[in-house]
Amino acid sequence: MVIIHIFTQRGRDTEAEQRLYQSLAANLGRVGVNGDDVFISYFENGPQDWSFADGRAQYVEGDLPVPRR
Repeated sequence: MVIIHIFTQRGRDTEAEQRLYQSLAANLGRVGVNGDDVFISYFENGPQDWSFADGRAQYVEGDLPVPRR
């Protein structure tokens, strides 16, 4: 079994997410992983939900630019 957790910014539509799931399963299939053994969890959140060090929210504080959608 392969478990993939994706944490990303909000903004993608359902179709884009489904294309991602299909692409991941297809690419893993090319290296011998059965699609039945691929589990993907997809979490979206906002800039205020990320901290990269020191207990600070770098996007909110302006230390890092918020990635574009």
